[in-house]
This record gives sequence, structure tokens and C-alpha cells, in this order.
Amino acid sequence: MSLLLLLILAAPQSSLRVELLLGGAMSLPSTLALEQPSFPPLEVDADWAGRSLEGPLYYALRVSRSSAERAWALVYIHHKLYLVNTPPEVAAFSISHGYNLLTLERGWKVSGFWLWAGAGLVIAHPESTVRGLTWDQTGGLFGGYFLTGPTLAAAASRRIPLGARFDLGLEARFTASWARVPIVEGTARAPDRSLHLLAGLGFRF
Repeated sequence: MSLLLLLILAAPQSSLRVELLLGGAMSLPSTLALEQPSFPPLEVDADWAGRSLEGPLYYALRVSRSSAERAWALVYIHHKLYLVNTPPEVAAFSISHGYNLLTLERGWKVSGFWLWAGAGLVIAHPESTVRGLTWDQTGGLFGGYFLTGPTLAAAASRRIPLGARFDLGLEARFTASWARVPIVEGTARAPDRSLHLLAGLGFRF
């Protein structure tokens, strides 16, 4: 992440911006596949809740460097997944301290809007109780976080000036992500396709 941020800051464009955005995401149904060698495989036609306004909050950070018409950005989104339709074998399944999305994105200004496309990684913090076995949230990179798979992103945003350096940002975003997270005695494949709506403040240096 530090290397990517350094590349953004060193890019030969004119304007450095930092944005903090809040909002929410709606995850489309997907197939949650649970694999434990001691048990038969289990697939769930998963319905997900995001609970964006419950702690820990959904939020996004973007650091970008841009000219008048082009930009590079590093984007971090604290996304969350909670399994709603838990089968009898699954007492609880969530990735709620982050189905975190870290992407490097290219931006283009078109007719007053900024269009973004990018790719990156899912950094996930899973929590689960499957077949009576509770994942204790340890291991991984630090404090139970794991690099779990790739993510793709596309977005459209609009900036409304609030002064010389501040603006209000409004954004619609789509992400497609693939993640394999640990559970006790196995793994879970939890892909996600989500629609995001965000709003927040930007500051231009």
C-alpha cells in the first residue's frame, strides 16, 4: 500500500486530493461455498446485508493526483457482509470488520463527471460459527486480516465546489470481488458483487 501511495503522490500531475466518503452498499445474491474436509461441502444461495450505518461504519478513502482531465487514485473502502439466510449448519457468518477493498484506479473527466476504473485486492476479516466451530479471528496479516482475492471497480462521481479547496463528492460505484476466507477446519468462498452510493468531503492541496 505504501508503494502505491508513493506512486500516486509522485505522478506528474498538478493537483493532490484527499477524500473521505460515507454511504452504503447493496450486495447482490451470490453462492457462499463452505469447505471443511471433515464434513460434506455446503453451498448457500446467500443473501447479504451490509448494515452500513452500524459499527464499524462503512466508509471510503481516496487519495488522487490529477490534471484537469485525468487522474490516478488509490481507493480504500471498508465494505461489510453479513449472511442473512443462515442454514442450520451455520450459526453466523460475516466479514464485518472489513470485506475491505483496496484498488488502484484511473480516472477520466467526461462532461463534468469523473469516471473511474480500477483493480486491486480484498483484505478480509472473517467471523463465523460453522457446524458449532467458531473462528477465533486470529492469524493473517495482522489481527485476523487476510489477503483473500482480487477485486474490480467502476465508478462515476461528481464534485460540487464548496470553496477554493473543499468540495462535496457524490459517487455511484460497482465492485466485483472474489474472496476465500478461513473458517475452522476449512475455507469459505465468498464472492461479492455490490452497488455503492457514497457522499463526502474532498480537500485539494
